[in-house]
Amino acid sequence: MLHTYDEGYVSCTSKRDAYWDNEATKIDKDGKYRMTHWASQTALNHLFKHGSPSSDLEEVGLTIHCFDDTEKVDEPWAPCDEGWCNESGEWWSGSIINSNLRGVFGDAGIIMAPSQVSLLCSFDADSGTIFSGCTNGGTGNDGFFGPNATDEMMLSHMNGGAVGYNEVILDSAQFRANMPKSIAAIVYGLKMGNAAAESGLRTTFDKVRAVNTYVMLLDRYNLTEMEIPLLRANFDTEDVTGVNGQHGVALVDESEGAREYLANHPYAPALEKWRKGHPYLRDHPERTHQWMRRRNEVEIGHALRGGVPASVQAPADEGGREGARRGASSS
Repeated sequence: MLHTYDEGYVSCTSKRDAYWDNEATKIDKDGKYRMTHWASQTALNHLFKHGSPSSDLEEVGLTIHCFDDTEKVDEPWAPCDEGWCNESGEWWSGSIINSNLRGVFGDAGIIMAPSQVSLLCSFDADSGTIFSGCTNGGTGNDGFFGPNATDEMMLSHMNGGAVGYNEVILDSAQFRANMPKSIAAIVYGLKMGNAAAESGLRTTFDKVRAVNTYVMLLDRYNLTEMEIPLLRANFDTEDVTGVNGQHGVALVDESEGAREYLANHPYAPALEKWRKGHPYLRDHPERTHQWMRRRNEVEIGHALRGGVPASVQAPADEGGREGARRGASSS
């Protein structure tokens, strides 16, 4: 059905005005967006250290979405809502981590402000929810845990030896409506940890992607490095004692040097180099999530067998086209 210019104008301007009416509640008089108190290295370190089983996200630890190509290209801190990943516009997967639960899906991602997001459900292991959300059915070990049973999910994960990572399903609409307040930080180094950093095996692309996302976020919302942090994980995923594998605080603030780092490591050539090294995923971004799951399965298997640290493993992708010579995020 065709519409007149006036009808189109009214439709577009009404949506624009509604958007800015909502945004105005988040902006100070000087045009600066207001962030929550969770957008702080200190607050997030405290939450990571003291996180424990609970159905209150302000008590569980850090709720993190790791980059997995279900993000918008022009807003890489927001869930995709069109094309092959349009379901992410309804639900977005993540994990809960703390000093006793350190497993994550990827090396870098977004730490949520717990007071600004909510869960639709959760699982005590990866459940392949990218296209299904919470529709796997059931409750507890046979399916998902409801939004008021997150504590049970975490206890189940811990009772299973805290192996691998849990999966939480975030309400994408709420997350988007509360942006940027729903974001507490951008983080990288979640999988690499100290073992890889000290051995020189920390890879580049995930850091470049995290820093690029962080700088884009600052510029989009007129924020400064003092108002939201870029953090580097300072712990190893294999150690859950809170003593070994961590030197100093769990999350190190690297906000101040973000722009200089990005100037020296531009995102576009880093992305192009990664794509050349991963031609199958370059042409099939919808397979990234499956490839990451396969990689994690190999990592978990190595960790259970006490082999080479999981964070430096380099399995082939699901199509058999990625050489085992490369890690998941090699530059």
